[in-house]
Amino acid sequence: MGDDGGNRQEHALPVGRVVGVDLGHHRVGLAVTDARRTMAVPLATLIQTGDPRRDREALVSRVREEEAVAVVVGLPLSMDGSHGPAARWAAAEAAAIAELLETDGIPVTLVDERLTTVSAHAALRRGGMPGRRGRSIVDQTAATVLLQAFVDGGSQVDAVSGDHARHAGGGEDG
Repeated sequence: MGDDGGNRQEHALPVGRVVGVDLGHHRVGLAVTDARRTMAVPLATLIQTGDPRRDREALVSRVREEEAVAVVVGLPLSMDGSHGPAARWAAAEAAAIAELLETDGIPVTLVDERLTTVSAHAALRRGGMPGRRGRSIVDQTAATVLLQAFVDGGSQVDAVSGDHARHAGGGEDG
C-alpha cells in the first residue's frame, strides 16, 4: 500500500509540521518544519537513557508537542544502498515509533540519510563550531539535513505503518 506512492505521501499530508529524526544509540537529533513545510530547522537533541521504551516515549512526546502531522526517520544505508546492521536497527526503531504513533494517525517514513552527518559536520566546521563540543548540534543538524531533503522531494525510502512495525520490529537487535 504506499510502495509506489513515491514522494506523493509528503504532498498528501495535511498542512502541518513534520519532525525529522536522526537516530543514535547515545543521542537523537530532532528537527522540525514550519507548518507549510518549506524549511526545516533544528529542534532538540534527546539523550538516550538506555531504556528503549522510555526513549521512544520521550521522542513520541516531542512529536505530539510539536503537533506534527508526520515523522521522517533517517535510514543509514550503506554507501552501496544495502541495509547493514545500522539500517536494520534504525528500521526497527522507526517501526516501534510508528506503532506508538499509530493511534494518533501520524505516519512515520524512512528516508535515506547517507552523508547527512558528513554534511552536518562540514556545515558546522564552516560556521566555526568545534567538533567535540558540537555533537548534539551535529545530531540536530543531521536531522535538519535529512528533513529538508524530504521536504524538497528527495530521498524517501519507505513508509512505515503499525502493521509494518509488527513485521519489521521483531525482538532481536542486530
